[in-house]
Amino acid sequence: MELETTCNGIKWIEGGRHNTLMELLDVGNVTILGTLTESSDERLKDNIQTLDPLKVFDMRGVSYIKNDRDDSGVVAQEIEQVAPEVVDTSEDEQGLKSVRYSNLTGYLIEGVKYLKKENEELKNEISEIKQILKELQNGNS
Repeated sequence: MELETTCNGIKWIEGGRHNTLMELLDVGNVTILGTLTESSDERLKDNIQTLDPLKVFDMRGVSYIKNDRDDSGVVAQEIEQVAPEVVDTSEDEQGLKSVRYSNLTGYLIEGVKYLKKENEELKNEISEIKQILKELQNGNS
């Protein structure tokens, strides 16, 4: 593997095939050839608790323009009000905020499970109402 400095940033290149394994651009973008994984082993965690599924409903997905490019995501300051553990603030004078997007996945999973449960309950209620209506119609015939 070799390191190549370009006018736009740094590339890590696999020698034989000249595949760019990772590229770090001076605008802060990172591109990788493979898969980004994060350590998530249970043995590294304490006090594991299921997230509140309702918090996902207080999060807002947005579209915006950043660096002259259309983009989408969330606003860190808004997410910080709902799930402060997924927001980091830089320690420099600007105090810019960033979101650990992969950490939002747990909220999305729990939100979907909540909606599935609610959907099942509504289906059951509809079935009960249909049965009552059928019995009423049969009784009036």
